[in-house]
Amino acid sequence: MIPKYREVRQNHCMSWKPATVEAVKKIIESDLQECDDEQIAAFKSYGVEPYLAPILRYGKMENVVVVARRRDEAIYWEDVEEGFNRSPISADGRILEHWCNQDDLCLALNAWIEGRTKTDIKEVKVPVVQAHVTLLPELSRGRRGLTTGQYRPHIVIGPKSQRVAIRSGNVFTERYLGVSFVGGPDAMHPGESAEVNLALMYFPEETYDEVRPGATFTIREGSLIVGFGVIESRSQEAQKG
Repeated sequence: MIPKYREVRQNHCMSWKPATVEAVKKIIESDLQECDDEQIAAFKSYGVEPYLAPILRYGKMENVVVVARRRDEAIYWEDVEEGFNRSPISADGRILEHWCNQDDLCLALNAWIEGRTKTDIKEVKVPVVQAHVTLLPELSRGRRGLTTGQYRPHIVIGPKSQRVAIRSGNVFTERYLGVSFVGGPDAMHPGESAEVNLALMYFPEETYDEVRPGATFTIREGSLIVGFGVIESRSQEAQKG
């Protein structure tokens, strides 16, 4: 399935404030209503009372809300991108990897269910574009999961040279479009360029009309610009992956 359409992160100007434990509990309650029996059983096995855990995010030590844990891995609520993500967790409770996916809880739990893929997005037909992308050389780390749909940032159509998000106060005023990397190299290092396939994951709720050959864009993780690219071609409708 496609990660749940989260209106505040798609089609609308975005605002941000740190998530509270109480707010995440409400998200869990809502998401569990959409989960199947296996996903609910997995959450009963691995779910924990939500708590704040430290994470190094874009060079700053901040907190995210952990909702489930299995051995040395945790599922946490990423409040910048507004989705559940998985990460190794240290012995002292630190989240060791920052991801920017907008997964609902059901999708995040799939990785802990035997026989399921980490994502189930391959079952859904959506448009796919081919693009040439470059990661900024100043990034502290590369990006991986570029062939499996695990990496799901946003793109903003505009000049490739842009390096600062446009906002009014605490509201981002640009049009953020959710995409999923489903083809290309499995990983890219800072400064590298590659040909990739991007699934337009919120189609048809979002038509992505401006995502067409020749359009340039920047790659966003929340307010951070991590790369740029140009659309080379677009299929009318193709299966993800």
